[in-house]
Amino acid sequence: MTQRQGAQLAKIIRSQIGEPSIGCEVGVWEGMTSAPLLRLFPNLHLLMVDRYQAYDPGGRGPVSQKAKKPASVEAAMTTAMKGTSFAADRRIMIVADSVDAANMIRNEFLDFVYIDAGHDPESVRKDLDCWYGKVRWGGVFSGHDYRGTFHEKHGVREAVDEFVKRLGRKVRVGREENWWIKK
Repeated sequence: MTQRQGAQLAKIIRSQIGEPSIGCEVGVWEGMTSAPLLRLFPNLHLLMVDRYQAYDPGGRGPVSQKAKKPASVEAAMTTAMKGTSFAADRRIMIVADSVDAANMIRNEFLDFVYIDAGHDPESVRKDLDCWYGKVRWGGVFSGHDYRGTFHEKHGVREAVDEFVKRLGRKVRVGREENWWIKK
């Protein structure tokens, strides 16, 4: 995600709920979404969840350490921490699997959740199922990579569409591949 995409997400959140006080990004990597969220919402406390392990940069799920060297994983976390250091008192880094991290948070606690972790169908489904309940009523449940041939083929759009259909809702899609629903 780019800074521009993070700014677009902030615009969506602001239009739906105003100024959030606590939110969560699931799948932080280098913090390219976390940084603009923390800048644009000066009272936001942000949970930054990432497992910081080797991954497939094509978005198809976990792969061996040969695909992403441990040094690049460490560099991604360092970049995220440096890029959000201006808000060190308002961010909490949770280094854990997204499902495990969700189990640490009480239901209806967050103003918004933004899903951008594993992009394979199984991972997206798990994240949708375990994080939706963490958003308060009236909050925003959202994510990235809804559009585009690659992501459509590899699970994001399919999983999101199935999820919102189960809820009897319709997904909204903005620029920069961001999707959301208001809870």
